[in-house]
Amino acid sequence: MELKSVFDRRLQSLVVKKGLAKSIRQSRQFIVHGHISIGEGKINVPSYLVKADEESKIVFSRNSNLSKEDHPERVKESRKVREEKKKISIEDKDAVEIFEEVAKEEE
Repeated sequence: MELKSVFDRRLQSLVVKKGLAKSIRQSRQFIVHGHISIGEGKINVPSYLVKADEESKIVFSRNSNLSKEDHPERVKESRKVREEKKKISIEDKDAVEIFEEVAKEEE
């Protein structure tokens, strides 16, 4: 297993990749402070290696203030990304990630 693939599986990296945090540092803070869950289980270890089947279950904890859409620290999706997501079928997740990356580059 390559070192890069290990870093890509860390919870800290995946929280940023999923768009729940603006940076690696913010991701680490959210995790350590108990704002991130995988399914129903709260994880507070940034280096936790996320299994492939757990990746889709990464969310803000239910009791966290960050679970509210209007929280000021939440990453805001651009209108362009939201419109493109509506056009794309749910099965084509790779395309959604590409549009998110393009939108970030445009900002």
